[in-house]
Parts: sequence; C-alpha cells; structure tokens
Amino acid sequence: MNRAKKLIAALTDLAETEKAKPEGEQKVKCFFTATNDGPIDQIRSNTGLTGTKAALLILELAKSGKFYKPAKDAEVTPDSLVAFVKDFADGKLQAGKWGEQESTKAS
Repeated sequence: MNRAKKLIAALTDLAETEKAKPEGEQKVKCFFTATNDGPIDQIRSNTGLTGTKAALLILELAKSGKFYKPAKDAEVTPDSLVAFVKDFADGKLQAGKWGEQESTKAS
C-alpha cells in the first residue's frame, strides 16, 4: 500500500473510532484529506503553512477562528496522525487564530 493510501486508511479508522463515541465525547467531528486544489491555498495561507508538503490541522473556525497544528513539525504518518488527535483531545495543543499566523514552511 502506498503512503497516501496508508494515511487515508489511518484517517478513516480514526474517524470511524471517533464517530462511534457518544456525540458529547467526540473531540473531532469531521475528517478530510485534500490535495492542492479547492480551498487548500486559502487554508494554508490563513494558518501560516506554505508549500505543498502534507500537513495536519484541526480547524475550529466556528470557535473564534481557531486552528491547531501539531506541537512538533513531524512527518505526517499514521502514528503522527493518531498522536495529533490525541494531543488535541487532551488539550495539549496551542490554538492559532485564523489569518493571524506567520508562515511555517511545509514544502
């Protein structure tokens, strides 16, 4: 299985696990993957990401435009994906403000 398919499979497993929880216990409600089409340029620009390298983000735009990036700049892998969502659920990530971030190289 190639890298992209492994990541999509890991994301799907994580989404299914999260959706199986009672609604009040779900920390992330919507999961998606994307290429460099559609809204990706705007998302990268407003969260301080540049380039085209795979990146992890959690968007909470309805909550005052918040978003979260992994605490460490690590390669996106199935393990880093699970750890990222766990860190978010455990309140270990610092929120950024949509449109107010300095660029972080991700190419």
